[in-house]
Order: sequence, then C-alpha cells, then structure tokens
Amino acid sequence: MSRTLALLYILFILAFPLGMAWLETRPTTGPTSCLFRAMTGLDCPGCGMTRAFRAMGRLDIMGAVKYNPLGPAFFVVALACWVYGVLRLVTAEV
Repeated sequence: MSRTLALLYILFILAFPLGMAWLETRPTTGPTSCLFRAMTGLDCPGCGMTRAFRAMGRLDIMGAVKYNPLGPAFFVVALACWVYGVLRLVTAEV
C-alpha cells in the first residue's frame, strides 16, 4: 500500500469518530443547515439524517427512525466502511 493511500485511510478512520463527537456537541435546535430546506421550506430526503446519526451514536434506534427512516441503515453502512478501513490499514504493508 502506498503512503498516500495509507494517509487517506488514516484520515478516513479518524473522520467518523471525530465527526460523531462533533455532532454530539451541536445543539439540536436553531436555524437549519439544510440548504434545500432553507430555500424551499420543504423537507429534503436527507433532513434528519444528522440527528438520526446522533441517535444511532447513542444506540437509540427508534429515535433515529423518527428523525429519518433510512438513518439506521446509512449509519450501519458508514460504520461497516469505517471498520473495513481500520482492518485494511491494520493489515496493510506500508
């Protein structure tokens, strides 16, 4: 594995847990950060995904489903990709 690819894996591995920690520090109320919703006033398919990921990080599956029905599935996929990246980095020859 090249050094560049190894660095990308390390950044990817750090991004998920750091992103989840950052989400936990953000308030759940206030102005929306969804550009589609801000411009149209309508919920977009991704609305609630951030809150769903926050809920999944606390293992609150039903809360995640309430925010976005696809949230738990996307969280599991993201977690699986993270685990794959960790395993790939650990078993790689740099």
